[in-house]
Amino acid sequence: MAWIPPDKLSLANEVDLLSYLQAKEPHELRSSGPGVYRTATHDSLVISNGLWIWNRGSVGGRSALKYLTEVRGMSLQDAVEQVLGSGVSDFPSPLPITSNGISQKKWTFYPPKPVRYPNLAISYLRKRGISMDVIQRAMQIGIVYESRYYNPDSEYHNTPICVFAGNDLDGKMVFAALRGINTDLKIDKAGSNKQFNFHISAKESASTQVAVFESPIDAFPMLHVNIALVGNTVSTVCL
Repeated sequence: MAWIPPDKLSLANEVDLLSYLQAKEPHELRSSGPGVYRTATHDSLVISNGLWIWNRGSVGGRSALKYLTEVRGMSLQDAVEQVLGSGVSDFPSPLPITSNGISQKKWTFYPPKPVRYPNLAISYLRKRGISMDVIQRAMQIGIVYESRYYNPDSEYHNTPICVFAGNDLDGKMVFAALRGINTDLKIDKAGSNKQFNFHISAKESASTQVAVFESPIDAFPMLHVNIALVGNTVSTVCL
């Protein structure tokens, strides 16, 4: 492999994927919600909160360099040249990243508005193998409900969605994972605070057990179990 000067490699690593695509390949970007993008070439690749994840390839990160090498299959040398071009000054400033690796929130969070009759969400959850008792309990405590996706620039605009809510320590909803009921929409609501992901609290406040799941759907059976539960959806932009 050809030698790459360390300073040049470091500069290339500073460029996040969204900044790279905006500057070099804007035709690749497809808006999927406020601050959320997909790409024309890979519709299962989602860019949000300064990070990206390619669900089909099970890989993700922040930098454009990793995208070009692991998704596009470029050599590292070619990827560095592709990213830098005439220099990093070509790119807008990336979103600031906090100590926990999550970019600072850019959007104000507004909970999706629930519909009056959640028949589609109930049918969707039943098809996923969730019992009616569990669905009713989840809707009763407000952690799951049906809404509609609003984004006039998206192909999913006005489609029905199932909302999986996350509440902060005061019980205020600050996170929402959105899943299309009859589409493949899978995103988090803009402005969601990932520190308070979808979770089900223990019946007993003294409980010392925590069960971690990949998605809210997997966590549902724990409504019948007397332990603390946290559904971890950050690495998948959920499901």
